[in-house]
Amino acid sequence: KTILKFRKKSEDQRISEISGKMMIQNKRNHGLVEIREQIQEISHQGTINHAQLQTLLSDRNFNVILFDLFDEKGLGILDQPTWFGKLKYWTKANPEEKTKEVQNKLDFIDLIEAITYLVCKENNVTSEHFHKIMSTKGVEKKIIRVLNNDTESNLGVDDLMSFIMTATRGSQLSVESTERLRKVFSESLGKDKHEISLHEFKKIVPCKDEFFVNRIFHIFDSDQSGYITLANFIETVDQFSSTDDDSKIEFLFNIYDINGDGVLEENNFREVIKACMKENGMDFDEGELTNLASALFMDGVKDGNETMTLDDFKEQLQRQDGLVEGLGIMINKRLVPKKPPKEKTILEKLSERLPQRYLSKDYWVNNKSFHFFIFVVILINFILFTH
Repeated sequence: KTILKFRKKSEDQRISEISGKMMIQNKRNHGLVEIREQIQEISHQGTINHAQLQTLLSDRNFNVILFDLFDEKGLGILDQPTWFGKLKYWTKANPEEKTKEVQNKLDFIDLIEAITYLVCKENNVTSEHFHKIMSTKGVEKKIIRVLNNDTESNLGVDDLMSFIMTATRGSQLSVESTERLRKVFSESLGKDKHEISLHEFKKIVPCKDEFFVNRIFHIFDSDQSGYITLANFIETVDQFSSTDDDSKIEFLFNIYDINGDGVLEENNFREVIKACMKENGMDFDEGELTNLASALFMDGVKDGNETMTLDDFKEQLQRQDGLVEGLGIMINKRLVPKKPPKEKTILEKLSERLPQRYLSKDYWVNNKSFHFFIFVVILINFILFTH
């Protein structure tokens, strides 16, 4: 028997940590979309040259968006050690290595640190300071040399976007985890490919639900390029990599928040409840499900509201026994590809082709004389052949 639990009207209404996190991520995604649009407007056939990059880095609006991506908490300032730490994480440069690629990365950081000291001394970096630093002549040349592995050729739009996404990311996976994800991404793509289209994504994800797959693809494609790059892939996995309930709930909320406005309408919520109930083994007909979802939705939204926030959504799901657990099962089923079947041995392949009665113990015990006769015939033929 299913027992539904409804909220107490006196519960605390403050914005929770999970909502704050989602607001930061939504702001970041919006910034990534804007900055890609600006890069594409100035690019030619998917690449930009030195002059075009210098134009971008001199553009005040471009720098405001880039600054806000670094300033994820909206403080209006960048703490120098934190900012440089993000850049150093992006380069993954090891000073003990002596390759030209590593040296270019270290030179780039040294240049940014030197310009920052001239502009700010030891003070925090403001948006205005940031514009002066990034528009300094020579910065664009260093960026191109680092991203193009010491060549002077044009820079790809996707390469520049990957740099921006990685360098501005707040919470970060370890270098080891990043390398594992890089390997998984490369193995899924195949040789000499750098992005995943929606068509290819559908082949990788085991879920056959068209809506679910499209929405997951949309979440991974955070800068709305129309495909998923390695930087997109790593960032999204980083965002939802925790195994706690909050990550599962936030991920599901994002799937059904079609408009990306941070709230769910009743029809969105009904689809969530339908999916969770199905995975949890609860059987309802369409009419019962509609009435149930409507009751839970009206109970979950705050007084006077017509939409459900992430906080409302979390509270309502956690009050219903088994729903969050069913949610975790559903996400794993739809997202995690099945393990490839184990390669069978020659003996196993042979046993599948032979009638099973020939492989049973009883068959061999009951036909000892016949098998011995066959063995003798084979042995005699072998002896005659060798002679």
